[in-house]
Amino acid sequence: MSTLKKISRYFAAFGLLCCLSTSPASYAEELQEGFSKERLQRLNIKFNSLIKNRKNAGFTALIYRNNKQVHKMSMGWQDIERKIPMRADSIFRIYSMSKAITSIAALILYEEGHFQIDQAVADFIPEFNNIRVYKSGEGDGIKTADLHRPVTIRDLFIHTSGLTYHFLGNTAVHKLYRQQGVMPGVEELYPEEGDASAITDLDAMVKTLSRIPLLHQPGERMSYSVSIDVLGRVIEVISGQPLDQFMHERIFKPLKMKDTGFVLPQEKLNRFTANYSMSDGQIKLIDDPLNSQHQRANRIHAGGAGLVSTAHDYMQFQLMILNGGKLGSARILGPKTLDFALSNHFPIDDLPRPVWMKQDSHGLGFALAMNPARMGMLTSTGTADWAGAASTFFWIDRNENLAAVFMTQDMPIKNNLLIELGRTLTYQALVE
Repeated sequence: MSTLKKISRYFAAFGLLCCLSTSPASYAEELQEGFSKERLQRLNIKFNSLIKNRKNAGFTALIYRNNKQVHKMSMGWQDIERKIPMRADSIFRIYSMSKAITSIAALILYEEGHFQIDQAVADFIPEFNNIRVYKSGEGDGIKTADLHRPVTIRDLFIHTSGLTYHFLGNTAVHKLYRQQGVMPGVEELYPEEGDASAITDLDAMVKTLSRIPLLHQPGERMSYSVSIDVLGRVIEVISGQPLDQFMHERIFKPLKMKDTGFVLPQEKLNRFTANYSMSDGQIKLIDDPLNSQHQRANRIHAGGAGLVSTAHDYMQFQLMILNGGKLGSARILGPKTLDFALSNHFPIDDLPRPVWMKQDSHGLGFALAMNPARMGMLTSTGTADWAGAASTFFWIDRNENLAAVFMTQDMPIKNNLLIELGRTLTYQALVE
């Protein structure tokens, strides 16, 4: 074969190889911190469809990995009635996502030696020395029993105190919560005959609680409850400061969480979302942002459910945890304290707990996924998370150095529709 023919065949083969290397089967994905940008678009497509099909009003979300933003989305409506689009800095009622922040605030005092995890709550709130446990009966015929052991600080963190929430049942104890106005931060959830405005500070709340029997003995089972609100009162007693002031000085200011607090100031109302209830294609306004109880100056500092925040602010809080208690120059906690907090604190693996709780373990203020396969949840072992009553949710995956927060306003919370969907569509895009 002549030299010219050999050269021609060589270039023909080279050309074929180039064509094959750019074919769809070998296309190189565009990645950012291990996330496929193309696959992340599935999040936008799916959540846009929820808005289009009137399943939700709107969303804002952030996903970070290795301290870098890999995805953000803001879509739909902040306020449907006034036709205000969702913004990246829209402000949301985060309800029970407040619990994680209050828990970190308490751990700041724990690091300073002010309490031990299994110390009695009554050491700081003397009224808890007299608390009783429900046994039987209704109204004036209620019978109670003595405590088998004191309620501890750990009980407050992991909801094994025997306290409850006014909207989680209709027992004699739940009725007393409603009648006595014990509805901190979640007044709009089935208030019935109660008067939430009767209690405007944590001191009054714990004194009222001390006169209501516990739902069950401490440590007997997990009952989701006002426990973190009581923990907020412990913070006030130890620090000598109102909870909002302590949080501002020790967490919000250092982490530059400028839009997080218990009371929404007038100048931020233009960014406050409307709160809705959505079912069967019907969207019902349940809290108008311009007339919301979140504007009340005397609003109770409900550490379990009372904060408002933005996706950006909450991500600052999550990144601090991912970075071992530090963000930038601000050190909030030590890394060993976070390791301790994000360990399983349930006393037994099969501790009875609410039927809706998929997470199989609980740390100090966070739910934990210790067996994702058994839970049916796409995530990493040890992932910490929680959600809010209006369907906001977040998670912190320290194995993948990943944090995500999704904000919306849809009550009551739709666990399966949003939380598992958001998590699945995030992890399917993580390819490296």
